[in-house]
Amino acid sequence: MKGTKLSSRESGKTGALAQKTLEAEKSPLEKASEHVADKELRSELLQLAAVVPVEQKVDFVTSMALLLEGMPEKEGKLALLQCVREIVHNINSVSLEQRKSIVDAIKRAVPLYHWQDLTHNIGVREFVMVVSVIPMGQRNEVQLSWAKLLLRHVNRETAESILSQIVHMPEEQQKNILQHVVNIQTTLSGGGMSIVDLLEGLSTEGIERLITAIEWLLQGENIDIRPELLAAVSWVRPDQRLELLGQVQSLANQSNKLSIIKFLTDNSAQQIQDIKESTESYLRGAPATLQEKAKVYLTLAKIGVSKNLIFGTSVNRDATDQRRAVIAMAEKLLDGSEGYADKIGILEAVVAITPNQRADVLLQAGPWLKGSSGKEKADIILSIAKLEPDQRAATLAAAAAWEPKEGISKSELIRGFQYINLAQMEDIKLQARPFYEDVESNSEKFKIFQIIANAIRQENRAALLSYVLPLLKESSGCDRIELLPKFRNFWPEDLEEIAKKAGPFLEDANPKCKGHIFLAIAHIPDDERDAVLTDVRPWIQGITDIERANAIQLLADVPVHRRAVLLARVSRLAQGVESPQTRLQLLKNNAQRVCFPEGYDSVYKMDVARESLKNDPLQLLRTISEMMNKESAYELRIHFMNEPGIDAGGLGKEFISEIFEGIKTKMRFKEYSNGLYRPILPMKNYEYQPLSNEEKQHYYQLGQLMMFCLNAEREYPIGMLFDQALFTMLTKLQPKHFEKSFDELIANQEGFTELFAIYEAMNSDNEDDMRSLNIMKSYLASEETREQTIETIQSIMKPIMVPIIEIARGMKAAPFSAITWDDIQAMRPSLLSELLQGKVTREMIIEKLEFDESIPEDKQQWMKEWINQADFAKVQRFLFALTGARALGNKGLTIEPSSENVHFHTCTNTVELPLAAISSQQEFDEFMELALTGTEKYSKG
Repeated sequence: MKGTKLSSRESGKTGALAQKTLEAEKSPLEKASEHVADKELRSELLQLAAVVPVEQKVDFVTSMALLLEGMPEKEGKLALLQCVREIVHNINSVSLEQRKSIVDAIKRAVPLYHWQDLTHNIGVREFVMVVSVIPMGQRNEVQLSWAKLLLRHVNRETAESILSQIVHMPEEQQKNILQHVVNIQTTLSGGGMSIVDLLEGLSTEGIERLITAIEWLLQGENIDIRPELLAAVSWVRPDQRLELLGQVQSLANQSNKLSIIKFLTDNSAQQIQDIKESTESYLRGAPATLQEKAKVYLTLAKIGVSKNLIFGTSVNRDATDQRRAVIAMAEKLLDGSEGYADKIGILEAVVAITPNQRADVLLQAGPWLKGSSGKEKADIILSIAKLEPDQRAATLAAAAAWEPKEGISKSELIRGFQYINLAQMEDIKLQARPFYEDVESNSEKFKIFQIIANAIRQENRAALLSYVLPLLKESSGCDRIELLPKFRNFWPEDLEEIAKKAGPFLEDANPKCKGHIFLAIAHIPDDERDAVLTDVRPWIQGITDIERANAIQLLADVPVHRRAVLLARVSRLAQGVESPQTRLQLLKNNAQRVCFPEGYDSVYKMDVARESLKNDPLQLLRTISEMMNKESAYELRIHFMNEPGIDAGGLGKEFISEIFEGIKTKMRFKEYSNGLYRPILPMKNYEYQPLSNEEKQHYYQLGQLMMFCLNAEREYPIGMLFDQALFTMLTKLQPKHFEKSFDELIANQEGFTELFAIYEAMNSDNEDDMRSLNIMKSYLASEETREQTIETIQSIMKPIMVPIIEIARGMKAAPFSAITWDDIQAMRPSLLSELLQGKVTREMIIEKLEFDESIPEDKQQWMKEWINQADFAKVQRFLFALTGARALGNKGLTIEPSSENVHFHTCTNTVELPLAAISSQQEFDEFMELALTGTEKYSKG
């Protein structure tokens, strides 16, 4: 059929009509954004508008587009958009009504300060956040000038504080105070909103006098504490400020200025004068240093300070009398004391006792003070003062009766009995004696006694000590002091169970080290103990006992998901190494590398639209890959857009599970009869197609992501997704297999043989596949059928093996050091699968359950019965809701009661269920059906 030719006029009409139709289809938002020519900027602007209220979207985008139009640099535009994005998301910082006003303020600032200045000298983010604290009606050129001026002298937080205070003052006063703030900040190189408090209400002359006084006060002062000094001064009333600051000069050196100025805020000038006179009275005789004067001054100032007299003019006579009484008591205690250090220590001790207890405490302290130095006297007084009044006499009597007094300070002896149950004293001494009777040092004896009395539960003290004694009997007093507290949280029955497993490790051990070895084994979690002890045996032959304990502790501290990797790596490195010490050192060095790789504290942060996990997981994969190529990080921090959740681990697990699920669908992995998948070449017209460059890139990036999941500090199980064949191939591939294409590898006999052996291992668990492969191997042995069989085998191998090789390339190139490609090659395929995918069965889920102690046994059983009987797909849905993952990690699954609603907390693997409202297994089963279909509330009847 011939086409119809249009005239130029008709053609023009048609084009105009098409253009009008196209424009009509565009939203007002898109039209507004078209003022921005750059696609990247336009995309960023539209994303930003997504979180702005509907009624503000067009106005907001129009304002931003006009603003961006006047900016010369793309970098500055992107910086502004990123800044405004942060502000829009931070609702606490900027209200919805303020957003457009902020944009208007920036627009007015542009011709004043040039974008070059804003983006490089001050920073768009800083400028916008500072402007946000100025009320909308006041954002004029004057206030914008202040914002810029302040940002040149202080940080953003300080500028915000200052502006928020001065914007409500008269304009002339604003300018005056602002100029003085800048002058003071230039001197201080720091400071905060207290500067405004300091200046407010003073005349220009008053401000100048104050600045002079402050500069005198701060002369030679450490620049880091100048802002604190200034803040302290700001609390002194203006009409008292200069007079009270003058009091500091005769009492304080640099190190005491801050504490004395802080004290000045609570006292009148007359009170300060009275304290000065009391200070001079106590310090009469030999001259004291400024520091000593200040200490006595501050100690006496603690007496009788009345908050009601902060700005008063009368002296608190009661406080004066108290000071004289305290000085009199302290002076009586000074016999045998030397220097002002003793005088100050005793004075501080007396002041620390409440007035109504001073006489009693000093009376009871009398016998203990004989022959003591000044410092010892102060320590004894304070130790007695800390005892409960009604127990003080009995406690002191018990301390006095303790046998080994020599070698123990009196204050230590008194404090040692502070928390001991005196009614049980004889029992405690009886139980503790075997642990300290053969110890020479009295101080060590007493510490052992203290530990047993205070640290070990009364109800199981006797049984536990009888069990622990053989382990510690031949150790030194020092060892017992170190080891005894570590047994405090055990129950005897727990130790009995641990002992059965620890026995073989203790038989030939030095008695002095048995306690260390036993505790190292005891602190391994119960469900991991057998595995750790099995793993550690080859590494502790021929090393000292203390090294044996350290090796056990070392392996116990390595996370489960990394321990197998560590042992596989070290076993490979230690081949041929005979020295036990060298082997142990290899273990230590690599444990550090596995647990704390370089850059392990870095984090990949992502804002994710939840729908993109299904709609465009490959774009998310590309984003993660780009971050990996820039730096190594060992944790993922996910924020789902328009959702309030904070990622403490759960959102990251959920993201990983969902992105692998989305990739599986997008890349059309092949499902096998066992319900698991293998990647496979794309098919068109019933023929497998080679991978495009883009598809190769996707598989490469998938390998990088899998390597991140293996290396991450947190567990990110991807779920039971891949068939075991994939892991078998990954552990058997060699670096040389990455150097050529698949077709080049199988072109020669050696390459074909290697790849066929890998393919055979991949399918070794399937009887039907192995039967077919054995038939093919028999055909390979015959010259007549060999060539045709090779072609057949290649056509079977290629669709599966080519994508996995691309995944392996990405894994090998991933920038992580805790688990490397060499480690993967040393692993069993089942271990690699478990580390990457996790594991999940009904039995494993039940084993991981941890119930709140308030949940009755019968209701705990309902949960277990439901897991055993429900459709497994529903059980997996429950697991995903609870953990954010489709497989189990090492963390337990916690069930807690709630009043009404169901709450899942994926960060802690916790679910709250309204169990009080459920009265039978049937009701529980019905409730779980509702809970897993999105129903959050359940009410009985």
